[in-house]
Amino acid sequence: MEADQLKQVFRDNLRARRRELGLSQAGLAELMKVNQSYVSQLESGLTSPQFETIANVSDALSTTPDALLKPGTFSSPTAIPSGNESPGADEQSEIGAARAAKLGRLGMSEDELARLTPPREHLERLAARFVPPAEWFEEDDVA
Repeated sequence: MEADQLKQVFRDNLRARRRELGLSQAGLAELMKVNQSYVSQLESGLTSPQFETIANVSDALSTTPDALLKPGTFSSPTAIPSGNESPGADEQSEIGAARAAKLGRLGMSEDELARLTPPREHLERLAARFVPPAEWFEEDDVA
């Protein structure tokens, strides 16, 4: 699979999974702790994700990085709007409830999560060492 195809697969799966979960772009942005415009740029292809971003997106969407990079992993329901609008009070409440439920499943509080979240530098070092599986590339692309 070529790089442009991989980027398109990521964009398609990101949008489909977000919609599958009923999240707006702003709702996903809040879970990822980024601006809504950044989520929009990821979905539209105006920016390409770094490894750390792929990990952050997969965590926020309760999936795995490889699922976001695998063609056809998610199918997008058409009834859900694009999500360019800002979250309302009900949506804010749903996002908070989803986050609390996720932390509850992990048996953690917000403070414990903050203490356990690795510093950005650590994540960047891990991302730099990440080696994608050979099946992500066509035979001609493998060095």
